[in-house]
Parts: sequence; structure tokens; C-alpha cells
Amino acid sequence: GRQHCSQMTSRAEAVFFINNCPNTKMDGDGDGDPCENDTDFEARVFISFVDKVLVKIGFTNAVYKHSNWRLVP
Repeated sequence: GRQHCSQMTSRAEAVFFINNCPNTKMDGDGDGDPCENDTDFEARVFISFVDKVLVKIGFTNAVYKHSNWRLVP
């Protein structure tokens, strides 16, 4: 199963995994706050959310340029 922050698409998903799955590697200090030392986690979660919104509004074939925040058809 998934064990690392890089495999999560949301904080809620990471919390679910640390609470329900053995041997996860997402909460090194055991405080219940996963991925707090993963500096790219919030950006990945945001990009995942934006990608889902783009699909819902019809940009299914677009390439999202994360570096300059523009849609490129």
C-alpha cells in the first residue's frame, strides 16, 4: 500500500492512511500531522486539486504549466 507523502493527493488522505494502515512513513514525530516536513506536499495537493477542477470544467486535454500558472491547450 501507499506509505509516503508523495503518494497522497490530500492531507485528509494522508491522515486516513496514518490512522488506518500499518508501516506508513508520513508522520516521523508521531504527532498525527502527516507530511509536515515535506515542503512540496502542499504544492502537490494544490496542483492535484487544480487538475481535478480543470477536468470538471472541460480541460481534459490541456497541459497545465505549473511553473507559470497558465493553461496551454
